[in-house]
Amino acid sequence: MTEAAATAMRGVWNDPVWLSGLAGGAAAAALVAWATAGLPLAPVAFWLVPLPLLMAGLGFGLPAAAIGAAGGALLLLLASSLTALALFGFVFAVPVLAALATGASGSAFSLARPFALLGLWPAALVLVAAVLLADHPGGFEGALREAVTGALRQMGAPADPATVDLIVQVKAGALAFWFAVSLAASAAIAQRFLSVRGLARLPSPRWASARLPGWYPPIAALAIAAWLLGGENAILASVALALGVPLLLQGLAAIHDRSRAFAGRRFLLAGVYAVLILFSIPAAVLLAGFGVFDQYGRRAAPPGQT
Repeated sequence: MTEAAATAMRGVWNDPVWLSGLAGGAAAAALVAWATAGLPLAPVAFWLVPLPLLMAGLGFGLPAAAIGAAGGALLLLLASSLTALALFGFVFAVPVLAALATGASGSAFSLARPFALLGLWPAALVLVAAVLLADHPGGFEGALREAVTGALRQMGAPADPATVDLIVQVKAGALAFWFAVSLAASAAIAQRFLSVRGLARLPSPRWASARLPGWYPPIAALAIAAWLLGGENAILASVALALGVPLLLQGLAAIHDRSRAFAGRRFLLAGVYAVLILFSIPAAVLLAGFGVFDQYGRRAAPPGQT
């Protein structure tokens, strides 16, 4: 090794951006490889994949996260499967980089565009999958139906047509919700961990005050209307449900924000989450509607007040 190369290597190992990026990429790649191999606690590993990349990005900037994404992809290409590489890249690395790039704004982190990304990215993946599966028997819906039927039989559950139809309609929405919660929770955990140790690049935003850009709800509304008017179409249903997830999260954020001064806040929030679990779809629709109302219907505070 030449002296110049040795000096460059020493610079890399002494650079916190490179160190955090490489460590975050290695950890994220290991989690993806663990999950795709079907090892114990695989679902937990999937939930945690964005966390190392977000810790690198929120602590040391977008370059650190980009180094982590590239390093993790290289590790998976060399030591794992193409499936693991695709999951890492399209489900985790690209949206993490996009969220960091669109959220960082000067001396603060704006949640609006990363919040919208939680719906736009899964919807885009659905459309890409629909194009790639166009030649598959039954297209996108046929592939979903095969996957759902196989999963039900593997679990020993009845794979009757009515059950399969229901799951096909909501499967993409459920995956979009998992994606949104995984990314948002990982970001909150990473920012909290870094802030406590004085390593966060930007001040922590108020998660309960997160609101979507003004252009997002109309797009989601058009997608939902197309689904309702278009009949039983798995592609329209998947896109509409994916775009609806940020509206649901905004409704939850609005309830957290507006209930701050309420004496029984803990009981109220516990009741809201219990209703959401017991009556998933109706409760999700009501919460999404409340989130839209909170965004467009809230009156501005008089001048001089906070």
